[in-house]
Amino acid sequence: TIPAIDINNFVEPNADLLKTGKNIFVTMCASCHGEDGKGNGPGAVALNPLPRNFENEEGWKNGITLSGIYTTLQEGIPGTGMISYEILTPKDKFSLIHYIRSEFISNPTKVSPDELAALDQLYNLSAGTDIPAQIPVADAIQIVVQENQSQIEKVKTALTNIQNSSSEGAILFCKVTDDEFIALSGLVVDKDWNDENSFKKLITRNLNSNGFNGKIIRINDNEWSMLFSFLKNNI
Repeated sequence: TIPAIDINNFVEPNADLLKTGKNIFVTMCASCHGEDGKGNGPGAVALNPLPRNFENEEGWKNGITLSGIYTTLQEGIPGTGMISYEILTPKDKFSLIHYIRSEFISNPTKVSPDELAALDQLYNLSAGTDIPAQIPVADAIQIVVQENQSQIEKVKTALTNIQNSSSEGAILFCKVTDDEFIALSGLVVDKDWNDENSFKKLITRNLNSNGFNGKIIRINDNEWSMLFSFLKNNI
């Protein structure tokens, strides 16, 4: 059971809420969104679309209001790496929201009574909710990490195998990449390269920003085939 809360206690940030919010952000959010909130955390390269840059106020699915961000945390955003954080208590959600709005968003909108009332009615915050017991934040962290960890681990495994290989394919891959991790991450996330033509288009479309370098333009057809087969077998 989630105990009832007085939602009016969470209208404005205070030192306690911001401290709690920062701790939650660093442990649960920074790996994807980055500690500076720009969507550049170490796990971001394995996600498509990329994580939200909190400093960019355009394109927020549910808006940058307190209630909008609460909805995002509660329900997640299907089709992205943003999963639901309903495992957090309402107090923890409000703490996290206030930290994000205070730290990364310029001139956040004021919270209106109507906004609070609608949020309260939607999620039964002042009445409490009968659901299975909330788990500790420490356990919640592990669940969130595991949601995106599989792709990251896949990239790490492929990179280790390639770095330990002396095959022609491995040598060629290292030659045509400037950032092997980013190059592999793009291939793990975008699975639509089942033939050589789609593979070539994917690589050359975002050249120099996808981890590959200009040397790949100069490889011949046999080398393209070798690189395609090598990466298919290692990812």
